[in-house]
Amino acid sequence: MYNCGLIYADSRPNQFDPEYVKEQIKWAAVMETIQLCDKGYPVHMDFSKFLQTYSPLATSALKGQNDSDKCKQLLSQVRHAYSLM
Repeated sequence: MYNCGLIYADSRPNQFDPEYVKEQIKWAAVMETIQLCDKGYPVHMDFSKFLQTYSPLATSALKGQNDSDKCKQLLSQVRHAYSLM
């Protein structure tokens, strides 16, 4: 499972490459899904587990009333921040 990623490709300190991070996020999700399917597990994750795993990607505080709303807000932030979809 994907736990962390590099923020730059060539090991330069204090450098952030958003395109590199975007590619890591896209490929990590694909690889995780493939691994889960290969093991026979459904590809569904409950909202609390999703927040626990991916909330570090949030660009601002998640203020939804429930986990479902917070997940929607997190996905929106990630799409906007990394120009996904």
